[in-house]
Amino acid sequence: MAARTIPLRPLGVVAASAIIAATAIAMLYYGRALLMPLAIAILIWHLINALAATYRRPTVGRRHLPSWLCYIGALTTISGGLAIMAQLITANVNQVSAAAPAYEDNLRHLLATSYELIGLKSAPSFAQIVDQVSVGGIVTTVAGTLGGVASGAGLVVVYVVFMLFEQRGFDGKLHALMPDPARADRLRALLGRISRQIEGYVWMKTLTSLLTGVVSFLIMWGVGVDFAEFWALVIFLLNFIPIIGAMLGVIFPSLLALVQFETVAPFLIVSIALSATQFVVGNLIEPRLMGRQLNLSPLVIILSLAFWGTLWGIVGMILCVPFAVMIMIICGHFAPTRPVAIMLSADGVVPEFVAAAEHHQAG
Repeated sequence: MAARTIPLRPLGVVAASAIIAATAIAMLYYGRALLMPLAIAILIWHLINALAATYRRPTVGRRHLPSWLCYIGALTTISGGLAIMAQLITANVNQVSAAAPAYEDNLRHLLATSYELIGLKSAPSFAQIVDQVSVGGIVTTVAGTLGGVASGAGLVVVYVVFMLFEQRGFDGKLHALMPDPARADRLRALLGRISRQIEGYVWMKTLTSLLTGVVSFLIMWGVGVDFAEFWALVIFLLNFIPIIGAMLGVIFPSLLALVQFETVAPFLIVSIALSATQFVVGNLIEPRLMGRQLNLSPLVIILSLAFWGTLWGIVGMILCVPFAVMIMIICGHFAPTRPVAIMLSADGVVPEFVAAAEHHQAG
């Protein structure tokens, strides 16, 4: 009796998939200097389109504003916001350096009081604590991140400008690449779905982050926290990072209040009020605005945050949700990868594939 041969096709498919995945991860990591500015540019491009669409909604004498005027308004708004951010960061860095000695004295007093309360006779010096914290490593990391963002800013601007010019002629290029109308319609539907999902997420996240930043500024300004506008900007930016961004947006200003004031009361007020703000916006307002638009599993968001944060750092953490949404939509559009989309979704409902299948059968 002849020995039965074991088919190697499934094993070959798994091996090929593993090689492709490893190659893609390597390209994302080693090509991050080129790919990160492109990803940021795509995010800004979606924000510009969303803002231009918002400017176009109101009517003036039963007429909408011209598209070119809406895009100029969107570009002006975003450019002005980025200029204000840059000015706030530059001005406050110098002010923080000037106020550092006072914070150091307050921190010494706070540490001495804390060690007395727990019964320690000799407390370590401030210099020893700084050495343990490894401020040099933190400064190096922050400086590297800021330097990378600054060096890629010009490339981001170039990408955004060319995307705005290219988007008008994309439909013609799609027809030229795919003469088959059915295939062109399917691809257009897929790209449109991805664009709408990401654009809606970016727009709603910007609004909720702006609301959180404004309320946080009023709280810190009312308490008298130094550099309230700077920390409001930091909170606004951190809110684009899911899960941990909200926690960091509470921890940083609260620690400043702890070392700025001689009593603990301002620290408690700031930490409680900022925590309440993050809870209300993140758990009540934001879900109502976004609804079921994303339909991503919370576990998938955490894993995506860890994966992209490891690859691309802070930029990857900000972009992890749009990337996960894009992967889920693409996988849900094709039958072989639909199980992946179901696992990524929050409730297992993936209507994109159904629509694509019906359209394909009709064609």
